Order: sequence, then C-alpha cells, then structure tokens
Amino acid sequence: MVSEQMQEQVRMMSFEEKMELILPRPECLPKIKRSGFWARAGIKKIPKGFPMTYPWWCTPPKAEEILPHILYNRMVRKQVELEYHRRMSDNEWKINPTGLIFNELYHLINGETTLRAVIASGKSIWVMVSEGYPVESFKYLDSTCTRYPHHVLEIKEENYPRILSATVKGIISHEKRRVPQTGHVRPSAFQIESRLERSPEIRRSVEKCYGKDTRELCSISILATIHFMVINAKKRGGVKARRQKADKFVHQLRTGEELKKGDPILALRNFLIECRLNQNKKLKPSSQTKVIKAAWNYWISGKKIHHIRIPDIDPEIL
Repeated sequence: MVSEQMQEQVRMMSFEEKMELILPRPECLPKIKRSGFWARAGIKKIPKGFPMTYPWWCTPPKAEEILPHILYNRMVRKQVELEYHRRMSDNEWKINPTGLIFNELYHLINGETTLRAVIASGKSIWVMVSEGYPVESFKYLDSTCTRYPHHVLEIKEENYPRILSATVKGIISHEKRRVPQTGHVRPSAFQIESRLERSPEIRRSVEKCYGKDTRELCSISILATIHFMVINAKKRGGVKARRQKADKFVHQLRTGEELKKGDPILALRNFLIECRLNQNKKLKPSSQTKVIKAAWNYWISGKKIHHIRIPDIDPEIL
C-alpha cells in the first residue's frame, strides 16, 4: 500500500517524475505466478512485457488500498459514479472487461470510478484486473471523447495544457463557422491532439497570450484563438506581416503601452477592464470573442474609435 508520506511526495512531483515513479504492487492483489497463469492458458512461452488479466474479488477495504495508485487520470464524472453506486447497491452490477488496469509501473490508469463506487456503496464485487500495460497505454486510453482533452495533452505538454486544449477547441469551432466555446462544437481529445500536431504554431499563440495580465482582461484561450486565426486568415498581407501585427495587438492589449486616444486597442482594453470590475457586465465567452475580433478589424483598418460595443453578429476577421 502507498503510504501517506509517499502520497505527499507524489503531489509535489512534476508530471515527468510521476511517469517514472514505480509504485509497489498492491498487497491486496492475489499472488499469481505468471508461469502458472500462462501454463493454464496453454501458452509455453511468455511474450516479453505482455500484460496479465484475471478476475478479482474487490472489497471496500481493498478499494481504499488501491486508490492511492492513481497518479494521473481523468476527473471522475459524478453522474457515472452515482450510477455505479446505484447498481452495486441494488445488486445489479455485472463484471465487465474493462475493470482495473495497472501499467508496468503499477499506476492505476483505469477504474477509479469503480473503486469509489465500491467504497461508497460498501459492496464487494467481481472485477477484471489487468497488470503490466506499457506506460504509453494511458495516451490511447484517454483518446476518446469521454475524457477531458487536457488530460491527454498533459502526456506531452508541460505548460498550461488546459489553456492549450481550450485554444485548439476554439480554433476547431472557428473552422466549423461556430462561435468558440459556446458548447456547440465538442471535439474529442483525439481531434484536439491531431489538430495540434498539424499546427504546432498554436503553442506560440498561447505563449504570446499567456499571463496574469491577460487573465485580468479576458479569457487567455479566447485571445490565443483569435491571435492564431488572425495570423492564418487569408486576408491582406502575408503570414509574417500579420504575425507581427497580431503580436503587437496582443502586447499592447495586455500592457497598455503606447496607446493613444482613438486607438481601438485602448477602447477594447478599457471595455474589458470595465466588464471585469462590474459584475453586472460580466462577458460571456461568445461576447469576448465578438468584441476582440471587432477591435482587431477596427485596428487593422486604421480606424479611430473612442468606445466599443459588442457586435450583434460575429464579425469576420479582416
């Protein structure tokens, strides 16, 4: 069992350190000899690194012993845990092929919801246990839309995976001609990861927009989405020139440097600050998107404005 001291050490570790941490095999799991297991299966030669699967009687105390082995997994969906709890309490639970899955370092990479439901219901159940999966298996387990996309990105990304995930989602929404982050477009983790691989410059947009000063004005992911879309819009100027202008737009919006009366960036900055200070004027994500795009269009066109308002229609980026 993982001690409280080790649990505290784990909480202080970076993600890379967690990935290299080897936990002791849970004492509550049965002592199964791999040779005997494979012999019963009629297999003479054991494939190197091949996992082992077997049924196991899981009790609440055993579930509590297993839980600390969860070092990196998705957030538990409460409604699913409640449904598991109901089925166990009503004796409707059926053994399923997923069960509890441990990687080769004995991190539990699947089964947290089941364990929590066992503890909450006080019921003992049969589960399938799989041991010895490669560490990389977590990436593929988390590539479905039922998991949070940023948990997949955490495998590769050290910095702000949540913001990066939200930014890619906003870009996909734009490409589908939808206002980003309204819930209409829900790309899976696999789609988000694939889009990021095709356009690694998305990371640059996030880096340009990331900071406390941005968070005090608007959503970082929304600003990064617009920054990326502005650069890649097939409008006036080349990509290099638009990148320089987009960088300047974001920098002046964040810092307020070199802004004069009539500058659309100053009007936008004042508007966002006012909305942040006034709870009655709190902006929705879709409103933030519209007003930032409108300010960009004014600024790139060389127009002078002293006040800005939220457009009724989502403006096309110039």
